Amino acid sequence: MACSFELTGEPSGLCAPVRSGLDPREQCAETAVCNGAGGCRELTGGACAIDAECPTGHCRDGVCCSESCDDLCFGCSQLRTGEADGICRIALAGTARPGECEGAAACNGAGACFAKQASEACAADYECLSGSCRDGACCSELCAGTCMSCTARTTGQPDSVCAPVLDLTDPLDQCSGATACDGTGACHDAPTGTSCTDAGTCASGACVNGVCCDAACDGVCVACTEVLTGERDGQCAPLPAGTEVSDACVGVPVCGGDGHCVIATEQRSCAATTDCATGICCDAICRNGWASIGPNMSVGILRAIWARASDDIYVVGDDALILHYDGDRWATVTIPALGGHDLFSIDGAGDIVAVVGDAGAVAFHDGRVWTAVSPPSAAALKAVTVVSRDEIYAAGATPIYRWSGQSWTTLDDSTDDWLTLWRRGADVYGGSASGAFVNVQGASLARYSWPSGRPGTPASVAILRGAALPGNEHLVISRGPQQHVERTNGATHTTELFNDYVALSTSGAIRFAAKSNGDLHRYEAEWTSIATGRAGVIALTSVDGCSAFALLPNDVLKY
Repeated sequence: MACSFELTGEPSGLCAPVRSGLDPREQCAETAVCNGAGGCRELTGGACAIDAECPTGHCRDGVCCSESCDDLCFGCSQLRTGEADGICRIALAGTARPGECEGAAACNGAGACFAKQASEACAADYECLSGSCRDGACCSELCAGTCMSCTARTTGQPDSVCAPVLDLTDPLDQCSGATACDGTGACHDAPTGTSCTDAGTCASGACVNGVCCDAACDGVCVACTEVLTGERDGQCAPLPAGTEVSDACVGVPVCGGDGHCVIATEQRSCAATTDCATGICCDAICRNGWASIGPNMSVGILRAIWARASDDIYVVGDDALILHYDGDRWATVTIPALGGHDLFSIDGAGDIVAVVGDAGAVAFHDGRVWTAVSPPSAAALKAVTVVSRDEIYAAGATPIYRWSGQSWTTLDDSTDDWLTLWRRGADVYGGSASGAFVNVQGASLARYSWPSGRPGTPASVAILRGAALPGNEHLVISRGPQQHVERTNGATHTTELFNDYVALSTSGAIRFAAKSNGDLHRYEAEWTSIATGRAGVIALTSVDGCSAFALLPNDVLKY
């Protein structure tokens, strides 16, 4: 504040703010002066509307500038230059003061204006004199609006001529969803239930069974017309139970009424075992026999199977083969880093799945993607079991290796020819060709007394397969003179099935066991024959005690 006319412009003697741009008493910082309102302002960078408001006398681009900054495509504001307000610099590409550049073009970021003519290549509207860049080329005129373009490829008209985009295309991605342009400068918007021949005409972006559908409706046992489903046209719904869909359901061409494939003999009406010819009623379904669910390969290269659910099954085999079944179809899982190594075993827990094979090949699925990891050794791995993503065990004619989530460690005193690993919750068990029967406890082993105490049994009885039972018991296949199915706690043993069994699986107290000739048995209070009629069974899995899945060298059977 001051009270002289020279400093304030007011009559002398009247206390008033010092005029803008002055600082006679050096009350402001070195880079600032009075603002004419009783405060201080920076010499440059402050907001302004006219030159007179700036100490420098230059108001450009709404800020006080260090110099006149009137050269073509130079600017003084952060919005114009990308740098701090108040310093004159080259203007950013796409910016322009009114009338600075010819036509609708803007600055090019190098101190000059764009001036591209019709048909010249462009990346943005501001490069073109017309103000319209479409499909990578400048139009001859402003070409605004939905489904308008100016290249022969998109419109069928000569290049640079603004015209509607061709029907059922959307090269500029202007229509919502999968809907396309209609050839008149607008988007198709046919409602659900309307007849169609192309998804681009439907507001939903889905044309199914000749009508616009409310969903993609791409399952094997769903449709979108009343004549097929009994529901209104345009509503995606399951096909009725028993509907045959040729070549859609792998191995079992019958829909179950819930949008998925089922075995033709399955019935969803039983309430008790007496309702079923086989005496097996599980989850209100009569288990009436075996049927192939594919993949029904021409050659036999499958080696192992694991299931999380009836519609989430994996099989592995030779040449890094991994197949996944979603309840309707089989899909190939490709992991290039596995090379062509044969895969021998697969297991999972929660979202984690692990496979192992020849030359130490290992790969994990974390619920999103498959990843091959460094092998613990170059030796073949025959067995794997998963506790969690940070606790996975693998073995072959090797020690038992433990994966920590980051690296492998070797369990002490665990070298053997391991044929099988299995788990009960967080406890892991193993069996070997030499008869070793162990409980893997983190980084150590607890050895059971198997096979001592069994008169007449050779000391080298191998344990081919193992699976957990409730309590402290297990079901195992031992290989001596014959391959028996035995129930054991490691110290005592009870033979339940005799001779030549090769595969088993448990789900709680329910047990399944199979011979290679296709003779299968199921235990629920007692053993019952459920023979497949197909020779060559090499593995079994069950997820609910009701359905079983038998692996053949080239196929999978569902019970």
